[in-house]
Amino acid sequence: MAYEAMTYRVEFRRDGAVIGEAEGLEDRASAKRLAEAEIAQRDAEIALVIDVDGTGMEVASIRLDGMKWDDE
Repeated sequence: MAYEAMTYRVEFRRDGAVIGEAEGLEDRASAKRLAEAEIAQRDAEIALVIDVDGTGMEVASIRLDGMKWDDE
């Protein structure tokens, strides 16, 4: 069985605009940890985790005002 590596991207947004990105994250957990660590530093309102190699869609998000993941 071949293993296909997935990669994730974190988009940091404020007022609906992308204000920063982090790419090439190996797994969802590491993408979420990075988002938690950097959301305030980047002055973002929300951070979105995107499954780049899978669906290409958002798989999780966290808002600075609540710091709770929507997928948990």
